[in-house]
Amino acid sequence: MRLTEAQAKQILREASLPVGAFAIVQTAAAAARAAEAFGSPVMLKAQIPRGGRGKAGGVRRASTPEEAGRIAGEMLGTTLLGYEVDSLVVEPAAAVEHEAFLAFTYDTSLR
Repeated sequence: MRLTEAQAKQILREASLPVGAFAIVQTAAAAARAAEAFGSPVMLKAQIPRGGRGKAGGVRRASTPEEAGRIAGEMLGTTLLGYEVDSLVVEPAAAVEHEAFLAFTYDTSLR
């Protein structure tokens, strides 16, 4: 099963694990409203079940709510790495000191 970032964050939140603030949006206007609510700057992230979004242009930074709306309008409805972008995660931008990736795999034959 491949999950989007938003789906994974929701699963972690339901398991009572700490997850930062984020909004899932499907329109440019909703992205601008989310950016206004979080304060600027924000990150806009295409929600597709695939890694490599950042290098492919699917993760962008916006300094103002207006810019967030404009960028969201550019991203929504496009195809990224073979997937249609129909939603974005908008979240406050953070200074990243260290980045790590976590993956789980389940072997049904070994249970």
